[in-house]
Amino acid sequence: MDEAFEWAKQGFNKSLPTKVLIHGFGSDCSYIWVYEIRSALMAVEEVNIICVDWSNGAALPNYVKASANTRLVGKQLSLLLRGLVEKNGLSLRDTHLIGFRLDPAGPLFEAQDPRARLDETDAAFVDVIHSNGENLILGGLGSSQPMGHVDFFPNGGRMQKGCSHLFVGAVTDIIWSTAVEGRSLCNHRRAYKFFIDSISPRCHFPAFPCGSYDDFLAGKCFPCTEGRQCGNMGYYADRSKGRGQLSSVPRKT
Repeated sequence: MDEAFEWAKQGFNKSLPTKVLIHGFGSDCSYIWVYEIRSALMAVEEVNIICVDWSNGAALPNYVKASANTRLVGKQLSLLLRGLVEKNGLSLRDTHLIGFRLDPAGPLFEAQDPRARLDETDAAFVDVIHSNGENLILGGLGSSQPMGHVDFFPNGGRMQKGCSHLFVGAVTDIIWSTAVEGRSLCNHRRAYKFFIDSISPRCHFPAFPCGSYDDFLAGKCFPCTEGRQCGNMGYYADRSKGRGQLSSVPRKT
């Protein structure tokens, strides 16, 4: 921690917004998504970017161990941020934590105590993209449980277009994830693809409050009004008024 605070004296600009990237199970800060999101962010604004590398605690194949380690990593990150506030002038109001699991993991997290999983009490604004909230037996690795101030459910939030939804497909994806980043965990990883696309001011993913995804597809959830406030899935979610559970039909480019 002391080394980090010393580095921050030279490599940290407290006048800029700060983005904190946190990878997930079986990943690290050298994965391609880190470079993709960094490039997208710096294309639209000047920011400080910190990547939290906890790869030693998130290594394959022990998911149970990694899920337990998330609590320790969360505590360590809170100490780091507190130190940056006290020693380097970090403004928490201008700090944005971006978890690679924008689609929060379901196994060992869903329906758990809010202190042990993502929850809307974690920050001033918490937005969640549920891209793989399918039943685990069908390959669902994400959670369908609402957890934020706004929860987006693209394409129903269970499976995404062009991805396998069978359990065998999920197993194959996990095996491939150790070698081929582009083929792994298609439904689960689609959330971060949506998020990266949304950083461009020209790429918006409008989302609408709706009783069910079937109602949404049937066109029963339009238009947006003061009583039916809509949202914008992704990077600019906090700038729209929509809150709660919102549906959308984005197309991945």
